[in-house]
Amino acid sequence: MGEYAWIIAIAIFFIWFWNSLFIIKEWERGAVLRLGRMRPEAKGAGLRIVLWPIETLYRIPLRLAAGLRRAAIGPPCCRRERARRG
Repeated sequence: MGEYAWIIAIAIFFIWFWNSLFIIKEWERGAVLRLGRMRPEAKGAGLRIVLWPIETLYRIPLRLAAGLRRAAIGPPCCRRERARRG
């Protein structure tokens, strides 16, 4: 029974570690919540470890702002039509 306990403990550790790893892309930032409260610093690009049950990481795409700006202006064909109408 004792040898199986070590195998189970190691398996649980690897599952926890796997759930704690996050890869954040260049165009993303990671917002970390520790016990539901926002941490002041954002996680940058790269491989990050977050203590899984205590901390939660949310990926925020930085390309979102550029996409919203383009959507507000509209595609080039619509801009020409708006310019013609006055």
